[in-house]
Amino acid sequence: MDSNSASSTATTLLTLPAELRNRIYSILFEFPTPVRVVYERSSQGMRGHKLRLDESVPIEWSVFGACRMLNEEAASLFYKNNSFLLTKAPYCRELHVCLITAFQTFLDALGSQASLLRNVRLDLNGVCGWLCHRSSKAIIPLFPEERRIVDITLLLRAAWKHSPQVRLSFVHSLDKRTLDAHDPYADCDAPAMTKLIGFLLNNGLNLQGYKDLALKIGIQRDGRGGMVIWNSPIRLDYETWFLRSAQLNRIPMHTSNFATIHEDSTPSFLKEHRTFTRLHQYLQDKILHYALEDGLNIDLDVDTTLPYAPICINRDTYSRWRDRFVTDNPLIITMATNEARSTFSSFVELRRLLRNKFVESPKNYTEGMLSPQHGLEVILDFKLNRSFTLENIRVSILPLIMETCEGLGTAVLRIRIREPDHGLVLQQHVIKFQELRTNIAKALMNVVFLGEHKAAPETWINGFGNVIEVQEHPRPDRINLPNMMPDMASDVVYDAERGFKIVKVHRLDTLNRWQWHDSDRSECVFENCDQFFPFHHSASETLRFVLGLLQATGDWTSDWRRDV
Repeated sequence: MDSNSASSTATTLLTLPAELRNRIYSILFEFPTPVRVVYERSSQGMRGHKLRLDESVPIEWSVFGACRMLNEEAASLFYKNNSFLLTKAPYCRELHVCLITAFQTFLDALGSQASLLRNVRLDLNGVCGWLCHRSSKAIIPLFPEERRIVDITLLLRAAWKHSPQVRLSFVHSLDKRTLDAHDPYADCDAPAMTKLIGFLLNNGLNLQGYKDLALKIGIQRDGRGGMVIWNSPIRLDYETWFLRSAQLNRIPMHTSNFATIHEDSTPSFLKEHRTFTRLHQYLQDKILHYALEDGLNIDLDVDTTLPYAPICINRDTYSRWRDRFVTDNPLIITMATNEARSTFSSFVELRRLLRNKFVESPKNYTEGMLSPQHGLEVILDFKLNRSFTLENIRVSILPLIMETCEGLGTAVLRIRIREPDHGLVLQQHVIKFQELRTNIAKALMNVVFLGEHKAAPETWINGFGNVIEVQEHPRPDRINLPNMMPDMASDVVYDAERGFKIVKVHRLDTLNRWQWHDSDRSECVFENCDQFFPFHHSASETLRFVLGLLQATGDWTSDWRRDV
């Protein structure tokens, strides 16, 4: 027999009947236990994943590379008849390694063969918070933290697209008793989550049909229900600072909750009344932003408290908006008088408002003040008849200058003359606080440079902001009386043996004088109160403070320094 006839009759794997080939494939590529696919963070990028088969899996890879027909037959049996366990590398503890994106990477790596998958188990050891598997265009937390929700949007869409017949299940590989209570893995109920995601994969709730209208889909870690965040059907630009780089993103409009009402029933959407609190947090914040964009209008003749009503919807809204409500809104303050010459009662109500302290968070206690960094306008209304003009009205302005020291260079004072009966504005003039501070500083120099210690004077301006009159006051008596300075911001007590002792330093003194970073200065003792805000006892300290305000905003020029 020649060699050609012998080779033509030789038996190869491809010449065997299909039943025998499948039997061989079954021996080589079917395993009684799940095939472990280990993932870890890729060195090529923060959010990339590197996948590898566990080294204990004995696979004859040469069969897959023999020819295309063998590859197709072997791959079909390998992926259909085996269960794959996606688990995180035991030494991998990086932040940006997540089960959800690892599954997506696994399907992308398989390409067209991903459709052959039938069973994939996901180790909950790799479940993580919202940050790890979220795109850079959606870094805001869409799901409320208290709901303990796992975002499975990418998981469902990857399975629907690449492997519609796959059955996903969740498993535990670690002992939950050894985990920290705050670990996302600790409170996951694997059987309940498996049942719920199986329902959603089979187009439960018709979520697959909604396509992109379902912005985010999440299930609770206890498997009892979940939440869907719906898109706007119209593409709009996000206006918030954290999404300015994104173009034409969809805006979350509202949320829907789904749950299993009875143990044997299938999950269904809960019937909920559409109220403000049911809107997504993004929309709630936008509505509140537009409602409050005109600023905080406070009439001190009526009330000295902040109008918190718009944010007192519930505790969550109040905690999220209080600090922004207090510090990020333009402040418009109105006061009125019926006299042509007025001290406005030394602006006591204004002082009470601007020095108001608040707590930002019960967990992180910090003290603050109502700091009008985003705009301040003070309106002084003189309810007088038509015979008065802005030239012949008078305001004792120094207390106002001192108490509005937190206002930036854009802060303005508006002085108006209004009819007493109808409120018609007859005359008005707007002047920047920086111009007022400059006028006051020049007037104080004439008092301080006389060389004699004097208290802060009363400084009167007209309706145009010009200093018309300065009433000097002698220095206070420090011998016979403790002579506590009125309206001090810091808490100070008098000790007959030692002097003035600080109990608690106010922020105004901390920022504007001593640059102290803590408020506990109980050992500090002073001979007098001259150095304490608002410096009523010392014209020189008042001048120093006003010049400091001008210098902080760039208005203390070289000419000022030469004069001083």
